[in-house]
Amino acid sequence: MPSGNQQLLFTTAHMVESSNAALERNTKHLDERAHSARSAFSAAQDAHTTSLGQLTLLVQDERSIPLCLTVTERAILGRPDEVDGFTPDIDVTPFNGRDKGVSRRHAEFILSDGQLYVRDLGSTNGTRLNGRLLQPQRTYRLSEGDLLQLGNLYMVVKLSQVAQ
Repeated sequence: MPSGNQQLLFTTAHMVESSNAALERNTKHLDERAHSARSAFSAAQDAHTTSLGQLTLLVQDERSIPLCLTVTERAILGRPDEVDGFTPDIDVTPFNGRDKGVSRRHAEFILSDGQLYVRDLGSTNGTRLNGRLLQPQRTYRLSEGDLLQLGNLYMVVKLSQVAQ
């Protein structure tokens, strides 16, 4: 009969093995969803040409939902705060933002020198870009097809064609 320490070691090893397997399955699933969303969105939107400062976020929910935006200099993503009257430039409440862990002032898009950037504003549940957790208050350049995650709300970034 195994000792208490041996049983604890076996149980811990089994838990780590199960966690690693679940992480691999979830990562593969997200990669497949992002690829599928990019393909579907590209097919539907290729003919649509927009100008500098415009982008589309393909929000991943039960189905892919395009959200067309214009960013002049900055645009805050989040949820309204009824207490202080704050309304974000991009309100993700219709996409179950609250239930998916999106903060009221979660992140912002920044347009600078013709490039679009994202910055986490110190959100509670973090912002990820292509699976990488962003450091709060640091800017990260966005590229075509990037997977942006606010809490548990996933979006594929579709940048406009830049008008010269």
